[in-house]
Amino acid sequence: MDQSSDTQTVELEEIPELDLTGLWEQVMQARTPVDLGDQELTSGDSNSGTHSARSSQVLLENSEFEKTISDESADIDGVEYNPATYGLTPQSFVCQQLLVKVAELASRTIGPDDLETVRDFNFFVRQKTAPLIDELIELAQGVEAVDVVNEELFALRAHVLSAFGDLPAMAKLMEFIGHNGRFPCRLCKIMSIPGRTAKDATHLYCPLHRSDDTGLDPYDLPLRTHQECLDKGYNVLQAPNDNTRANLATECGIKGVTLLARLSSIRIPDSFPVEAMHLVWINLIPQLADLWREKFNGLDAGFENYLIHGLIWNSMGNMCIDSTGTTPSSFGCAVPHFKNRSHFTAESWSRWAIHIAPNLLRHRFMDSRYYVHFVQLVNLMNKCTDRSIAREELPAIRRGFVEWVEDFEQIYYQHDPDRMQVCTTNVHYLLHIVESIERLGPLPGYWAFPMERYCSFIGASVKSRRFPYTNIARRVCDVARLCIIREIYDLRHIISFGQTRASTEEDLKIEMRDADVFKDYPNQLFLTPRSERLTVTPELRTQIGKYLATTFDIRVNKRLGKELIPESLRQWGRMRIKDGGDLIQARGYHKLRWDGRDASYVRYELATDRLAHLPNADPEFYGKSYYGQLKYLFELPLPPKSVVNPEDEPKSLILAFILEADTTVDDDYSYEVAWYDGSLGSGEVVDAQTIQCAIGRIKDGNRWWIIDRSSDLAHLEFV
Repeated sequence: MDQSSDTQTVELEEIPELDLTGLWEQVMQARTPVDLGDQELTSGDSNSGTHSARSSQVLLENSEFEKTISDESADIDGVEYNPATYGLTPQSFVCQQLLVKVAELASRTIGPDDLETVRDFNFFVRQKTAPLIDELIELAQGVEAVDVVNEELFALRAHVLSAFGDLPAMAKLMEFIGHNGRFPCRLCKIMSIPGRTAKDATHLYCPLHRSDDTGLDPYDLPLRTHQECLDKGYNVLQAPNDNTRANLATECGIKGVTLLARLSSIRIPDSFPVEAMHLVWINLIPQLADLWREKFNGLDAGFENYLIHGLIWNSMGNMCIDSTGTTPSSFGCAVPHFKNRSHFTAESWSRWAIHIAPNLLRHRFMDSRYYVHFVQLVNLMNKCTDRSIAREELPAIRRGFVEWVEDFEQIYYQHDPDRMQVCTTNVHYLLHIVESIERLGPLPGYWAFPMERYCSFIGASVKSRRFPYTNIARRVCDVARLCIIREIYDLRHIISFGQTRASTEEDLKIEMRDADVFKDYPNQLFLTPRSERLTVTPELRTQIGKYLATTFDIRVNKRLGKELIPESLRQWGRMRIKDGGDLIQARGYHKLRWDGRDASYVRYELATDRLAHLPNADPEFYGKSYYGQLKYLFELPLPPKSVVNPEDEPKSLILAFILEADTTVDDDYSYEVAWYDGSLGSGEVVDAQTIQCAIGRIKDGNRWWIIDRSSDLAHLEFV
């Protein structure tokens, strides 16, 4: 080590004798300029140089240390120095090694009470989010804004209503001990009990059933209140020493007071709802799948019989992959094979649970009650993810979750202490879903899909392992600038950031502008391609004649058919149902690519005579759903002053030629499914208004399961 290094070593030994009051605050302040990038490639910022020089002057009055040390990693007295660890930027601080050394020695110079504060996660959060909290308080009080209509000033207010995320994140944010504490739930005061893990260690679980009869009534759980959480949190913070604080926190499950409590709109725990994406799709559904595959911590089925053979799982995995091409892209992402477990995401697990599993798992359990138990959860989640829920439905939903959790413990826990590891905190939180709905509405209003997708967008911007945060910072700034440019210069058609067609309000306006619209079809948009005319074959002419005969109650003979049906017709390749409906393809015109996702299968409704089997009875019509593949979508002109159009002006009908499927609907086992066997029919012509939505399909041997998300069969949508 050179002379300069020797001087540093001598001075560093004297640091513990210095007055280090406020030292950690200075260290944290030094991190502030690099929040968006922990390592910069250049060091030409004069402001950061001035700030760092001033910080070093406070720590040590020695001109020999006012030199820039360019090494990015060094070792001083056995202390490994890495700027990334402390969020420091190379070449941006005068004597940055000294600053890091001081931070390492802080534990020897700061008192025990202060040391806990330094190490506490919330101290870091306070340093980083205090400006945000101050700004949120200001927004809640109101900022001055201008009403341009009335030409007056008014107070514009904004309030934070809720915060949500996975269990560890919420425990940190709320200052709770969390899922491995004696009181693991942030919403109630259920006490956990110790149980064995797969590696014979001890973990805390919270089943409803207790061998010593200390369990709680699931219909009357002791809920936490806002004032109670504040009182217990302040009581822990005011404890005289670390041991007392730890004991108090253990006894109540609360170790402090969240920063968000400063906001008048926040109530603990009401403002921190149960978040369905992490709770159900990332944790509970994979847990059930692992239990059925005997892959959950090595647990067998005990005295139950819910295991499914591995060959069946492999076959179902292949069906999941094949279903990608037979399901419209609007239904969600592709579902991978189970052998590629790491490829599953929250969305793919939810698609598997809602769209695929209720069909493929039917009749695959040795006992149907396991299937019934699973689809009960699917039904409950469908209700909770609906756009609106009637308040009078909530007691039934609450009762459904309670019964599901109790049945879960009977089937998988079996009240066996050695199997307690299946009673995770995620299962317990199902009991609090209805309380979250009562306070904040249906689950899609506060699930984490939008944030996770944004995190995926951010993660994809990392191209350097050495400077990841610099990549993220540049990506976020570049996207923000492009958004501004796009709005100022109206470049939405050029700068789209990967959005699909008709995914934004502006795209829908463009689509509506380019579409063909008919006043008699207010809910349909008829889209390109539309250049080729449809040649009317004898089979198609026959089906059109049947439609005209049924609709207008006439007899269409060969001569009349030639008069009413031209040799060629105008046709379209696609149709969209307005107001958020599906985009549907006419497969006879719009050819499917080899890697495309089929959106040509539809559900359509026809008026069906309930008494058709009684020839002398008056008809009694009702709407019945049918399924099939849309082959052609075409316009049939109705000539004026004819049997089909007695008026003076010409009219048009938009008709669809659909290859019908002979569908069977089965509502056994408390869950309705639909399927058809074999091939499609010869086809029939119906009015385009009867088409309700696109459907997906899953091939299972010779059977095609139908996914109809617009009905009660499977309606989950992502927002």
